[in-house]
Amino acid sequence: MKKIGICGGIGSGKSVVSRILKNFGFAVYDSDSSAKQLMRSNLSIRTALIERFGYEIYDGENLNKPLLSQRIFSNKQDRFFVNQVVHPIVAADFLQWSAQQKHEMVFIESAILSESSITQLLDASIFVEAPQEVRVERVIQRNHCSKEDALARVFTQNVEQDKKNCRFIIQNDNKTLVTKQLLSILKDLT
Repeated sequence: MKKIGICGGIGSGKSVVSRILKNFGFAVYDSDSSAKQLMRSNLSIRTALIERFGYEIYDGENLNKPLLSQRIFSNKQDRFFVNQVVHPIVAADFLQWSAQQKHEMVFIESAILSESSITQLLDASIFVEAPQEVRVERVIQRNHCSKEDALARVFTQNVEQDKKNCRFIIQNDNKTLVTKQLLSILKDLT
């Protein structure tokens, strides 16, 4: 079974590519959703986050997402810590999920693959890119945030290493057809 990564910065359109793949009948693992679920349910993640950030990082059983976002987007060491705690558990979950799939090829959507151990598990990666102004506008619309907040999130991610490591690049600039590019990549992968 081939394992293919889908990566790109916030607002680049990774989810659009994932939706198209799902419509084609492929299985796609959403690492962001899985990470959020694992941060709620995995005891070792919960313990590590509480030790680092205090009990207020959880509101009962739920992760205090605004507080965690504020911490990881404003502090590089906190972001590195959270990645070191969460990424290996997400990678293990992805492998378990992959083993249950019946497809010859599965995909994992992840914002930044180069910062995780998942890269080592992949046969190839697809980088989704869009111009900065398009990404910022998408983040503003999706997150209902200010332009400053959107820019801060865009600049926090260092996606250039992922781009260098990817075999394929999809332009998602609201001008170029994503499906046509994806079909070409799928043909190359099979």
